[in-house]
Amino acid sequence: VTIRVVEAAVGNYGNGKEVMALLLDRRGDQITITKEVVKAAAGNYGNSKEVMALLLDRRGDQVTITEDVVEAAAGNEGN
Repeated sequence: VTIRVVEAAVGNYGNGKEVMALLLDRRGDQITITKEVVKAAAGNYGNSKEVMALLLDRRGDQVTITEDVVEAAAGNEGN
């Protein structure tokens, strides 16, 4: 699973949480949570709260909250 696929999953407007959960369930050993993935999740306009909660619950040890992540979350008017 490429990093671009993971970023697209967490950034999915309508089903980001569900798509990411499916990837983690089926291909979790192939997925790395990078700072770019966390930033994409924080910027998800449709369901950033749910996607971030999923990442923190399932891979909290890999989630790094950087300044870019905070900026993406702060600029997200969706939720």
